[in-house]
Amino acid sequence: MDQVVRDLRYAVRLLMRNRGFTIVAALSIGLGIGANVSIFRFANALLFRPLPVADPGQVVDVFAGSETTSYLDYLRYRDENNVLSGLAAHHMVSLSLMSDRRPERTLVRS
Repeated sequence: MDQVVRDLRYAVRLLMRNRGFTIVAALSIGLGIGANVSIFRFANALLFRPLPVADPGQVVDVFAGSETTSYLDYLRYRDENNVLSGLAAHHMVSLSLMSDRRPERTLVRS
C-alpha cells in the first residue's frame, strides 16, 4: 500500500510540473468520455431498448407493396383492420452526413 501512495504522489508531482500537458490530457479524456456516453445513449435508444409493446415477438411489418403509402391509406388500413391488434406507422427519411455521396435510407424512430 505504501508503494501505491508513493506512486500517486510522484504522478501528481509530474502532472503539476507539466500543467499544459495535464490540461490537454484531461480535456481529451473528458471529450472522449462525453462522446462515448452520447453514442451509447443514441445506440441504446434506437437499438437496445425493447419495443413498447406487450409481446415484441408478435410485431410484424405490413406494407402496401409500393414505395409510398399516404397517411390517408394508413388511416384506412387502421380503421378497417380486423386481424391485427393494432397498427402503427413509420416514415423512412434519407439522411447523409457526406455531401458528395448519395444518402442511404435510414429509419428514424420518433
